[in-house]
Amino acid sequence: MALTATPPRILMAENNLALIQLLRDTNKERQIQVQTAESHDQFLESLAERPYDLILTDPRENSLAGTQRLKEIRQIQPGSKVIVMAGEGNASDILETIRGKAFSFFCQPIDLTNLVSMMASALDAEGWEDEMEVLSAKPGWLALRLRPHIITAERVYQFFKELVLDIPSQVRDRISTAFRELLMNAIEYGCGFQPELTVDVTFMRSRRALLCQIRDPGPGFSLQALPHAAISNPPDQPIAHMLYRMDKGMRDGGFGILIAHEMADELIFNEAGNEVLIVKYLD
Repeated sequence: MALTATPPRILMAENNLALIQLLRDTNKERQIQVQTAESHDQFLESLAERPYDLILTDPRENSLAGTQRLKEIRQIQPGSKVIVMAGEGNASDILETIRGKAFSFFCQPIDLTNLVSMMASALDAEGWEDEMEVLSAKPGWLALRLRPHIITAERVYQFFKELVLDIPSQVRDRISTAFRELLMNAIEYGCGFQPELTVDVTFMRSRRALLCQIRDPGPGFSLQALPHAAISNPPDQPIAHMLYRMDKGMRDGGFGILIAHEMADELIFNEAGNEVLIVKYLD
């Protein structure tokens, strides 16, 4: 549960003035208090003195050090929200942060806008500890069971992007975009945002391919019967799905499957349509 103290308190292991200013500019209504530490000892002393709503590790350290900092934080403030940052990293360390229930992970170069957005999500999140269950976490095979919440999806998306940081940026952007679109579909349409339901996600990586498998508990669908989706538009009616969504009072959107088709090398659905395999070849 989020702390009731107002304004929110954030502890950073680095005095990043640009990040602090951007955080305050985009969260003016919160009047956020930011504490920074000049050394690791001071960081631990600050943790021991008071609770924080959010804690950020030092982005100048590598990911192995980041996992160690996460363990130290857990010993002092077990239920805290922690965003692990690192100058460089590898898949094994990132998987350890997922097992250690880090809220998120960012490796250099860090996009401050994305980081501030994740920080805002962390400050808003409640009951987040049980939103992501680790079924398997080893290099080449990560399996997660997720509660159908937008913040949880964004957290997994960020972890996924960092796990494939070593592949060419264009390939990484395409596969991560396809994954995000289909995960959002599973959460919205497969689960209907019902908190008692779950979505299973598996990342598999071989020498030549990256695969993402998403399975939701919904009844599935047929690609031939999706009037609310852009992929079903007749060639001469490019906005037919938008008119359908307006008529039904649905939110803007409907491009998820179409985008995923464009971004992935292969998109394979099971017979029911509630499970999909996204394939991106690496050579």
